[in-house]
Amino acid sequence: MGFSKQPFFSPFSKVIFPVLSVLALSSILACAGSSDPAAQASLAANVEKFAVIATTDYTGSASHAIIGLDQPRTALLDPQPSRDSKDVTITCNGKYIYRIERRNFGANGSVVKFSLDDPKQVIYDYSADDADPSSSSNPIDIAFVNQNKAYLLRNMNNKIWIINPSAQNEAEFKIGEIDLSAYSPDHGVTPPAMSKGLIIGNRLFILLQRLDAFYSPSVASYIAVFNTDTDQEIDTGYGEAGLKGVKLDIRNPYGRLIYNNGTIYVAGTIFPDNPAWFSTTWTDYKNYSGIQRINAATLEPDHNIIHKAVSTITYLSVASPDKGYFVEYIGAGNTRLRSFNPTTGVVSASVIAGIGDSGDRDISDIALDSENKLWIADFSIANMGMYVLNTADDTIEDGPISTGLNPVAISFCER
Repeated sequence: MGFSKQPFFSPFSKVIFPVLSVLALSSILACAGSSDPAAQASLAANVEKFAVIATTDYTGSASHAIIGLDQPRTALLDPQPSRDSKDVTITCNGKYIYRIERRNFGANGSVVKFSLDDPKQVIYDYSADDADPSSSSNPIDIAFVNQNKAYLLRNMNNKIWIINPSAQNEAEFKIGEIDLSAYSPDHGVTPPAMSKGLIIGNRLFILLQRLDAFYSPSVASYIAVFNTDTDQEIDTGYGEAGLKGVKLDIRNPYGRLIYNNGTIYVAGTIFPDNPAWFSTTWTDYKNYSGIQRINAATLEPDHNIIHKAVSTITYLSVASPDKGYFVEYIGAGNTRLRSFNPTTGVVSASVIAGIGDSGDRDISDIALDSENKLWIADFSIANMGMYVLNTADDTIEDGPISTGLNPVAISFCER
């Protein structure tokens, strides 16, 4: 939620996503392309499950690639390039693909729907913006209840949209809204920066970065919880100052909320070299980075942070109660893949599959498929593409798989 990087000129650079230097971006664009001679022309008829990858070069083009989970894994590239946005992410529900597009440096955007039945045909392209032209949206994720109800998260707005994903026209797309202005970090000046959603049973969990006007994580991040039957907020009992949500010990969480075996996992991402954070009075940024666990039934947060006081964590996946993975940010364009035990909190001493601290691996997302294979999106110049990790023995069984443009976010569809 998969997530994508922000362009280097965005004010959210290294707050929502790791920054790209101008030099690195220029080099990437020289290597990226919108087509590949080995790419398939259509989806294989005998394949039912697919990885869908949001792709972009951040200056001229954005699209997505579709890759079957079964070998041989060859991508269908650019089934329908974006007309306006260069900043995209992706989410799926059943056989339907929803490409979330941010425009005007992330301030506005839309939701573009496709189907695996005809992946080159746009079903609809609906705005995520309010009627007020001065209002920003920056749509960032969709959490699905079913084919007729979902929640559209808008990172630069106070309000979640309740939407009908099957709407036949744009007037029927928005069916309600939820106001999160109570979570503004500075009493209404700045929206709460909702970043990811997760639905478990009839509960909606919304991850709130709560970055201030300087894009700094100067106040506590939260998870707000809602009943999907009534759309009313649940008082978790773990908030402060009148807030009903779960107060987190980690800050600036922008990766997915991960659910496994009764526990929710979330990673805090504090970038030590972020020049925008000059306004903060605290210097021990490492205290706010790491992995926090929340009991999904009782909503109680575990205050014992995994992998605290080390390099920051960006992306996270949990395969089982004793095996998880995370991406560790070393510096711009330099990441490493680590494993950990979600129950004990013990982190592996070595990197996984040789992916780490070499200066030429820039992991932009990781996600587990239905076969418990870990899909890894590499944004780097030298190793750009998708990789598939066998979690049974931590070996790379496929990759790099070309995605045409640079891969930035992962989701999964099934027809």
